[in-house]
Amino acid sequence: MKNPPKLNNVLNLVKTAYASGDYIFTRHASERGAQRDINRADVAYVLEHGYHEKAKDAYNAEKSGWNYAIRCYLEYSERDIRVIVAFDTDIQMFVITLIAIGES
Repeated sequence: MKNPPKLNNVLNLVKTAYASGDYIFTRHASERGAQRDINRADVAYVLEHGYHEKAKDAYNAEKSGWNYAIRCYLEYSERDIRVIVAFDTDIQMFVITLIAIGES
């Protein structure tokens, strides 16, 4: 079975959801943020200033939807952060997980 198409203009949807406060942190994202020392201000910066890293998007068959990767280098902390987000049918955004690129 073929995956459904990705959303168009993901970066615009991310910025709109962030600006309107129409997003939810999953428990998993909160746990990963604590483990990886990525705080909500870091996530906000990535969502506001990041770029859509299309090669890292992934289809989640369990949730029947796409996860989208937003990435940004944070000069103030010298860290490269990837935020994975997803959207439900109402275009509400979920922050799925947080990744510090190049850190173990």
